[in-house]
Amino acid sequence: MKYFLILLLLVTSSLYAQEFSIEYSIDRESISLGEVLKYKILIAGDLKATPTLNIPKLQDFNIISNRKTSKFNTSTGDAVSSVEFIFMLAPLKEGSLEISGFKVEAGGIKYDVETVEIKVGKSKNNNLSEKYSDSLESKNSKN
Repeated sequence: MKYFLILLLLVTSSLYAQEFSIEYSIDRESISLGEVLKYKILIAGDLKATPTLNIPKLQDFNIISNRKTSKFNTSTGDAVSSVEFIFMLAPLKEGSLEISGFKVEAGGIKYDVETVEIKVGKSKNNNLSEKYSDSLESKNSKN
């Protein structure tokens, strides 16, 4: 009876075990104010249940949009699924900013997604609007 109970526990625990990876990517490491950055988090592997992503309140970025896609692949003979979260982020200020605080929860365990550093420069549009307003002021002062 002891052996049956141990075997049952092993089978049950392997049914709920999850092996997966968490990866992030950004479409570029430096942007200007007024531009939008694409930030992706990919969770892939032997997912028994859909993982959840805890989204923090970002201090230095506005989340312009977000979406989630799920895929299931059996072409290699193994059942592999993936969930990808895609965020379009707009920086709120210049400087070296961090995207942090994202947590993935899978199988009752929380994992921290690595912090990403982004360099944000001056807005390219501000320079154009400053030149445009300067030319308008010079035209108006001549009249």
